[in-house]
Amino acid sequence: MMWKILKITLAIATLLLVTFSFFTDDNSLLPLIQMLIGIMLIVVGVDQIKNERKAMGIICIGVGIYSWGVQILKYLF
Repeated sequence: MMWKILKITLAIATLLLVTFSFFTDDNSLLPLIQMLIGIMLIVVGVDQIKNERKAMGIICIGVGIYSWGVQILKYLF
């Protein structure tokens, strides 16, 4: 139940930021949006593994970690 609430909360936060960014043409929020999507993918991956769908869970976690890695490297360089 906790994972479901966390997924919904992250999805709503991401949707609100995307909508705000779209209507105001403010591209400065895109890194934050991408980081939220990365967190959401990691949470979905953990939930998938708990539901015994290990292949999809590992893919989601891998993509989430990759997304976070890209953002960290973008800020460093």
